[in-house]
Amino acid sequence: MENGLEKSKMQDIANKAGISRTALNYYFRTKDNLFTVLIDKLFETIIPAIEGLVMNDMPFVEKAKSIIDIYDAQLRQNDFIPRFVFVEIQRNPKPIHDFIKKNKKIQAYLSMMTTTLKKEMETGSIRTEPIEEFVTTFFSLIFVPYLVSPLLNEFMNNDENRKQAFFDAHKENAKRLISDFLKQDNK
Repeated sequence: MENGLEKSKMQDIANKAGISRTALNYYFRTKDNLFTVLIDKLFETIIPAIEGLVMNDMPFVEKAKSIIDIYDAQLRQNDFIPRFVFVEIQRNPKPIHDFIKKNKKIQAYLSMMTTTLKKEMETGSIRTEPIEEFVTTFFSLIFVPYLVSPLLNEFMNNDENRKQAFFDAHKENAKRLISDFLKQDNK
């Protein structure tokens, strides 16, 4: 997570984990295998919390607001995740793409979200937008503040209370912006 897949060495990972390189190789064989397990663990912390929410009958706008709360809680504990994921996407998007395509839980989550979105778009309860546009807007609102967190620290003189207040305000702004984004133009 600290160095990204490309810059990490198996020996460095073993040292940081406090195990021998032999043990690390025994369990994971390659950095790519370790990377896949790591990405799986990241998604496993979020997917269960969202699964029940997605299946709930509440309007999608309300689901989206609750999902923002879930991601925000996870990212406050692990603010390095967006930077790690985005660096890896820029470096080589294929491992993350392949992981998402092969992971049944993620596919089920995406399918439920897409089905719910399409249904509400068809009934006119939310505005019609390409799914990709919604996903990009939604995740940008959630992840960008955490991507720039190191820069925020500098501007806020490493004042953790000030940074947390910023994240509190941003979370509420993200909910409002996603609500406004999904509103029908005539509502």
